[in-house]
Amino acid sequence: MINIGIVRFNSGNYGGIEHQIINVISKLNKDKFQFVLITNNKTQFSDIFERYGKVYYVKEHNIWKASKEVKIIVELEKITILQSHMLREHYIGCLTKLRKKNLYHIFRVHTYINCSFISGFKKKLYHILSFILNNQVDLYLPINKVNAEELMKYSKISKNKIQVIHDGVKQLESFLSERESKNNNIAMIANFNYGKGHDIALEALKILVDNNKQYRLNFIGYEKTPSLNGVSILETVKNKANELGIIQNIEFLGFVENVGKALQNIDIVILPSYSEGTPNCLLEAMSIKKIIVASKVGGVPEFVTDGVNGFLHDNKDYKTLAQKIMNIKKILPEKLEQIRQNGYETWKREYSLEALCNYFSLLYQEKG
Repeated sequence: MINIGIVRFNSGNYGGIEHQIINVISKLNKDKFQFVLITNNKTQFSDIFERYGKVYYVKEHNIWKASKEVKIIVELEKITILQSHMLREHYIGCLTKLRKKNLYHIFRVHTYINCSFISGFKKKLYHILSFILNNQVDLYLPINKVNAEELMKYSKISKNKIQVIHDGVKQLESFLSERESKNNNIAMIANFNYGKGHDIALEALKILVDNNKQYRLNFIGYEKTPSLNGVSILETVKNKANELGIIQNIEFLGFVENVGKALQNIDIVILPSYSEGTPNCLLEAMSIKKIIVASKVGGVPEFVTDGVNGFLHDNKDYKTLAQKIMNIKKILPEKLEQIRQNGYETWKREYSLEALCNYFSLLYQEKG
């Protein structure tokens, strides 16, 4: 039995990273691997994780003290592989390895320093710290080339320690649409967090509705964390929709268990994020042949080629987002069907969950 520790702190947000972790551990052989989650709060994520492994809670406010607690768990559970997922967790993993030399430390890089909303000075400091601690990471696994290039260029990590391994998502359940497709029904799948681009989606919808009253937008996702001024992002979105006079064209679905069912009558899935790694929601939409329109950020252009298997718009530009969506109506049905098929083939060939699980199974057995 190989015991693997997953360091992932969470404030109640069940997002793409949590989704990836659960997808992988739920598929791997239970006779070969035992997973231990090391986290800070009891959340929906930790509750789901308990179906597949053990959960320990530590305080993460002080990374040095947190690493001491993690070391105790590592020794108690005989963990040989420690896998961290975000920058703070990665630092805790590094300090844990300092205390436990024979631990194999994997940093699964979903997003990295330069995509965060912090000052340039802080970014430089984090890159320096990452370089100093890089000997305490055995393997960096960025999910896209953008992260890999940043690791090498700014944190000066050797390319020999880096391997790009794409996220993998399972195919959504597909449902036949109950209505004729007119490319008017749009969905955005993203929790209400800053930088996901809900404001861009609203401004684009305003343009669309002014052009055609039939456009509708479903927001799929939820929010548990209020913004700094005490007003939640969800409330801010609703207030903005009212100001723009488009609230009647929007439906807020919240968290949904069956995303495939929620997309049954949806033609287009959008994600106008300010920054991204490799968003699961787009890959899942491609797995059931939905048309996707996303901002040209992060790892998105690595799997979306504009006009071939989806569409890209300029970052933070609601006008180009609206124009891309309106242009879809002008595309011949057979051409649009080819774009859907191309998206599906991209998911199946490079981003399937099976391929990702096979990789991690072999990696854990080799390093454990």
